[in-house]
Amino acid sequence: AVCHVDYVLKSNWLIDSAKAGKFISPEPYTIQYIDVDDLRYDLSKVLYSQSRSTLFAGKYFFITPDVFPSSRDIEKMIKSAGGIVEPKRRSAVVIADSQARCPDTYIIITCVKDLSLIYDLIRNEKKPKCLILSTEFVMSSILTQKLEIESSKLEFYSTVNNNNNSNALNNNYNNKK
Repeated sequence: AVCHVDYVLKSNWLIDSAKAGKFISPEPYTIQYIDVDDLRYDLSKVLYSQSRSTLFAGKYFFITPDVFPSSRDIEKMIKSAGGIVEPKRRSAVVIADSQARCPDTYIIITCVKDLSLIYDLIRNEKKPKCLILSTEFVMSSILTQKLEIESSKLEFYSTVNNNNNSNALNNNYNNKK
C-alpha cells in the first residue's frame, strides 16, 4: 500500500475525524518513521519518491510457497511496486537465457525451507543462475526505495554443498519433478 497512498496515519486520526464529523487535516497524525528490526525507515522518503510504483518495473519474480510473509502478501507488494509475478518458475535453461540477455531481471524470492524447489539452479555452483533472494529484499527495497540485493541474498551455498544437506535437497528436488 505504501507504493500508492499519500499518507500513513496514526489510528487516532479516524477517531478524531469521527468526533469532528468530518475528515480533519492529516498532518499532525502522519507517521514519519517506522522501526523494523533495529532499522528506522523514513516513510516520507517513500511517499514522495517518484519511482515508488515503478521500483520493480522490468523485473520478473517467482515466489516459492513457504516464504514469510505469505507469498500472496509478497506478491501484492511486488505488483504494487511495478514488478511482475509469474505463477510458475521458469526452467533453468530459460532462466540462463534470460540472464544472458538481461541480467538480474528474473528474481526468485524464497526461504531455506523451499531450497529443494530451486536446487537445480544452485547445485554445483558458487553463483546461482539468477538472483535468489529472501522476502527481506522486497520489503527493504520498498522502504528504502532502492534495490537491496546484497543484504537479501540467501546463504544457501554452505547449506547446499554440505554433503548431508546436498543429498537431502537433491532427493527432494527429484521427488518433486
